[in-house]
Amino acid sequence: MIWLIWKQHRFEVLVIALALAFMAVYLIRDGLAIGAAYYQVVHGTSVAACQLQQNPSAICSTLQANFFDTYEDPNFDLLPPLILPVLVGIFLGVPLLAREMEQGTFRLIWTQSVTQRRWLLVKVGTQLVITLTVFAIIGAIATWYIAQNGIFGGSGWDNFDVVGAVPLADMAFGLALGIAAGAFTRHTVWANAVTLFGYTAARYVIGVWVRPYYLPPYSTGLFDPYQTTPQTLPGKQDWVTAITWTDHTTGQTLTDDQMRQACGGPAGLFRHLPSAPQPLNPFSCSHAQGWLQTITWQPIDRVWLFQGIESILFFALTAGLLWLTYWWIRTRVS
Repeated sequence: MIWLIWKQHRFEVLVIALALAFMAVYLIRDGLAIGAAYYQVVHGTSVAACQLQQNPSAICSTLQANFFDTYEDPNFDLLPPLILPVLVGIFLGVPLLAREMEQGTFRLIWTQSVTQRRWLLVKVGTQLVITLTVFAIIGAIATWYIAQNGIFGGSGWDNFDVVGAVPLADMAFGLALGIAAGAFTRHTVWANAVTLFGYTAARYVIGVWVRPYYLPPYSTGLFDPYQTTPQTLPGKQDWVTAITWTDHTTGQTLTDDQMRQACGGPAGLFRHLPSAPQPLNPFSCSHAQGWLQTITWQPIDRVWLFQGIESILFFALTAGLLWLTYWWIRTRVS
């Protein structure tokens, strides 16, 4: 049975394996280059030493400028791991059942003393084990790569989707969604579309609307940034989930358009934390309008707890999709 599955899906498996191998080689090569350049000694110093000592000399300024110009945005290299789960769902998950149902070959297999349960368990289990193992290796490489790039100031929130258990849960969900879409639609093209849009929608909804509220966020409460600075503010590593403005008189939450019309400048002018006194206080207009600001955030020490919550959520969705697939095949497919 396992040998038959390999022969049926070896092309897709090899394509994904080659893509993962290429990505792993690229991340390792790039990570080593960044680490070597960061610690390379030039004229008696290095970028690492300059940053550690906060040295303002001309040599340090030149070294740091050249370094950051060369490696401007290394986290862009982590984009492929973010889209791999949906590709796994499309190239491995969808054909697993959809192809056999399109061609009707599943009926022949079921007449060869292979039960529906065994057929589904072997096909799904084999793919799941292989992809989880490969993604665990890629995840370890991505984590090492991020460690090399820690010099760029990224926090655990910035790399939330490419480290820890979340990538594994995403991959399992993408694979299960592709399998379920293939079983329900019985057509590869339709199943690909369902997998692409379904995965994208789920990741967007959970990442944007659900993740910020796994636990109640910290908040400054209403304050006037022109006059006061709250005792507790988010740190550089914390995740600022919202900065909102409220009209003190009406209690209405203001939109960006309302702020533009009232103050004649981009709403982004107001979207930063209070800092040291400046010759022109950027919050003078908001003060004149009677607006109050609220900042909410999730602290950095919740990263791994949120990782666990989101991983459980996606693994639960995976289990639900696989159970629905089994139920559908048992009751609707013949």
